[in-house]
Amino acid sequence: MKILVVENNLAAFLTAVYHAYYGHKDAEKITSDAESVTMLDYGIRIETDTALAAKVREGIMKKAGKTAYKEIADAYLSGDKNKEQKLFDYLKLLFAQGKKALTLFSHSTVIAFRDMLNKVRREAHRMKGFIRFAQTENGVYYAFFGPDNDILELLLPHFRIRFNDQKFVLHDLKRKKMAYYDGDKSYTFTAPPRFTVALSEDQLKFAELWREYFNNVSIEERHNPVLQRHYAPKKYRWFMNEF
Repeated sequence: MKILVVENNLAAFLTAVYHAYYGHKDAEKITSDAESVTMLDYGIRIETDTALAAKVREGIMKKAGKTAYKEIADAYLSGDKNKEQKLFDYLKLLFAQGKKALTLFSHSTVIAFRDMLNKVRREAHRMKGFIRFAQTENGVYYAFFGPDNDILELLLPHFRIRFNDQKFVLHDLKRKKMAYYDGDKSYTFTAPPRFTVALSEDQLKFAELWREYFNNVSIEERHNPVLQRHYAPKKYRWFMNEF
């Protein structure tokens, strides 16, 4: 099997799609997981080319519109190891059918794509309520989390609006990524290997008060752990102060 191997970013994936149509038409698969390529496969490393990626982006928008492209960009943030292949299959359908592909909800390729997209956007929506900021000694607010999907860029605009007069840091521990908002502009970068956060004295007091409040308002007779896990899954609680 001929496989195009790319870096784990949208521009790299779109570059591979271009090559799959114009340079390697016999390619059957696109992946960012180099370890999935076996000795029986013919793997070809594709270098990212932003100009070629832009051509594919323009082709998507011409075929199906800006909303369709935004959906593809968001779906690429999925933590699914097979996301490139699922998106490649979806794009082949999109280029063949145009906007009609957007309405083929019973098609297996569309179902797989929609499932990835919904999981990404659903988690981003949840994280807006789950993330907890803490005030540091220098006045910058810091929040760490570890989502299933790479949603840092989806969360940043929300918190920029919500805390537009505050400096803050969002830290995705799983992907070792950070976003910093300085009160005017935001920056996304790779987190340093060693990172220490010194909380302010007020923050330590507030954290203790919040935990005490959370415990005191709980009504033992109405304790429902199943419902609680539904609204606040255990996999997210390790970065939530009240737990």
